[in-house]
Amino acid sequence: MLTLSSGSWAIPSPKRTLYNRIQFGSTQTERDQFKPLETGQSLTIVSKEKTSQKMTHTEQIQENKAALLKSKISTNTNSAIPEPLRAKLQNAVTLLYGKHQTADVLQQIDKIIQENRKNRPKDLLKEDFSRPSNWHQFESVYSFYPDRFGTVEGKPTTFKTMIPMLNYLKDLGVSTLYILPFMKSPMVDAGFDISDFRQVRDNLGGNQEFDDFVAAAKKQGFKLKTDLVLNHVSDKHPWFQAALKGDPEKLKYFITQDTEPVFKKKFSKSKAPRVYAIYKESSGLDTKRELIFPDICENHYRKDLINGKEKYFYHTFYPHQPDLNWKNPQVLYEGLKIMGYWANKGIDIFRMDAIRHFIKHPGTKAENLTETHALTQILGLALQVMSPRSILWMEVYGPHKKVRPYYGEDKTYQMNIGEKIKTITRTDKGQVCYDFASMPTLVNTLVQGDCTAFWDSVKKRPTIPGSTSWGNFLRMHDNEMRLSNLLNHSSDRVAQAYSILHSLPGIPMIYYGDEILMKNNPQFAEQIAKERHQNSLLNKNLTSTKSFFDARDTVRSPIARESFIEASKLKNSSTGQVYQQVKKCQKLRRENPALVLGDLERIPTTSNTTFSYIRSHNGEKILVVNNLSGDFSYAGLTLPEHLKLKSDTRTLHDLLSDKQRALNIIPSTDNELEINMKPYESLWLKISDSNIIGQTRKILSHL
Repeated sequence: MLTLSSGSWAIPSPKRTLYNRIQFGSTQTERDQFKPLETGQSLTIVSKEKTSQKMTHTEQIQENKAALLKSKISTNTNSAIPEPLRAKLQNAVTLLYGKHQTADVLQQIDKIIQENRKNRPKDLLKEDFSRPSNWHQFESVYSFYPDRFGTVEGKPTTFKTMIPMLNYLKDLGVSTLYILPFMKSPMVDAGFDISDFRQVRDNLGGNQEFDDFVAAAKKQGFKLKTDLVLNHVSDKHPWFQAALKGDPEKLKYFITQDTEPVFKKKFSKSKAPRVYAIYKESSGLDTKRELIFPDICENHYRKDLINGKEKYFYHTFYPHQPDLNWKNPQVLYEGLKIMGYWANKGIDIFRMDAIRHFIKHPGTKAENLTETHALTQILGLALQVMSPRSILWMEVYGPHKKVRPYYGEDKTYQMNIGEKIKTITRTDKGQVCYDFASMPTLVNTLVQGDCTAFWDSVKKRPTIPGSTSWGNFLRMHDNEMRLSNLLNHSSDRVAQAYSILHSLPGIPMIYYGDEILMKNNPQFAEQIAKERHQNSLLNKNLTSTKSFFDARDTVRSPIARESFIEASKLKNSSTGQVYQQVKKCQKLRRENPALVLGDLERIPTTSNTTFSYIRSHNGEKILVVNNLSGDFSYAGLTLPEHLKLKSDTRTLHDLLSDKQRALNIIPSTDNELEINMKPYESLWLKISDSNIIGQTRKILSHL
């Protein structure tokens, strides 16, 4: 149990922006810095009952917040939840479920956590203690569909037949394997429509093959990331099937209404066209919701007959994916048990799919609501206690200001793990968030050969807690075009793209096949659309679906094992060139802490085709220069005051080529250098203290 002195636990969290990153100590350092604190207290909500008059959503939130302001402190020595975490957890539960349910919900959460800890494997308990709080910052991620990665003779891969691909991934240098959905599913949405959260699909080899794959992956040192898809379920899930049969308890698992929705469509005129459905609620409110798949769905409701009466089920995505009702505590309990089950299987990172949509209220967009953040905090805090070695990775689309709250704030606390006390610095929500704001501008930078938009976006990156990271990517499973297609199938351009990705602050993620120049496969997308249509007819599915074609399937096709192996061996081929560059970037990122923990400082240039910056950490400095153009050219770079180069500096070591790069200092200006560079070339130049003097230098580079 955690011990903490009352009123003193809110230690100011280290600040970190894109321009100000700090290094965190190892677990041993953390243990040495903090001694066991004294017994603390947990929060009890005290508030008078509201009258029976109905409250609006805003009034409910204000009522719950008011209850928190009237809180008193008490001690709960039987809880599995450390005291300061319990206080935060209690606050979140009250905001989400109201003070009248707080005690019961907390008791059930505690029970679930205790049961999960009781069944925790010993090897995971050991890692719960030994793993540093910020371990994820050093990871690199490889994302793939388990049945389509490394196929042999055209047959879908199983977890057993995929084990030989671990050698390929080890050679490439990635450290975390992001296995896209593998749980039981009718596969309407590539596995994101789950019909059993504890069963691995039979066509992948079932649970036993999965366990064997995990053991093999762990033996080679890999960590595992998977999707926690809890916004919705498949309409084949037993919960929904029971609801269709009229089970009153299971009906409460979903968001329903008895009357046909009255709505009208609205089309946005923004740069990113969107389609909205605006519903007229029985209360008179207008509810505006974005249609995620306007080509597939007419609105957000599907009609079903239950005991001869019409019932309308809400869905954010496909009609075959009815949304769960997270305002029902029973859904929370189910979600926590699912998370605990896979945490005890050894999952290191849980990607929280569609987290911003979890809570819905009439009159809102059902995005990023206050109660959604309360729920996120409940899930984050519960995971910290159930599996301290595991983290949450948030999938939150939107501008940086909408994403930032999903991290929460860093807190330092202690908890018992076995007979040892561990000091942990960690946020109370997510530990990683995708940077959906900056990464598309990075891709545009590569496509257009102009870095202006990227720097404009990066300026808006907010300060995030020191123990957290951004998730960086070039492509992923939700895109409609592969990287090779975007960059004209140029091995030079794709290789440069990965050089840039690995040199920026954040965790780099590779989408399977992009490292070997795989192209879009529209024929596969058409094939999947036909299969969806046929399955719908066979299952007599009467839900309203306008189309079965999903453009994202063009980047989700199977890739043969031989294609990967060939690229890894043929170094002089176009695919081999990209593979080797990614492999080299992986190695250099592991060996140079500045590329993981370092500050990022923009280097002003005289040309927007020159993309340059410095990564620095604890005296280590790496000057990154990228030529985004297809020509031999040069442009001016101005180094900052603290990085002036001595006039006798003739070369700098380029980490990427492992060669000295000649510099030509122009004496007449005493502030210019020339670096000859090739089209689409990238340099990672190591600057040592012996190179630096106290005068500003302007660097010219052949970019």
